[in-house]
Amino acid sequence: MHVGMLGTMAQIYVADLREKTRRGQLGRILQGRATAGKAFGYDVVDGDHRGQRAINPAEAETVRTISRLFANGVSPRGIAHRLNAERSWA
Repeated sequence: MHVGMLGTMAQIYVADLREKTRRGQLGRILQGRATAGKAFGYDVVDGDHRGQRAINPAEAETVRTISRLFANGVSPRGIAHRLNAERSWA
């Protein structure tokens, strides 16, 4: 019975943590801030603008190329093969 109670309490804790995490991420999105770490194509803005990102001009063209290829029906695997062949992401 004790093990069953501990399992129930753990499930409640995880559900509560999940809700708090989603609520926190939504708040950051509504403030126009990033919800995760660095993403390719963006740089972290230092200073008082915590969570803000700026477009990285050197990586921006690669991101545009990926978007164009995907919109034209190229599979993600095909895009990865093409980028690796060109080494344009490095």
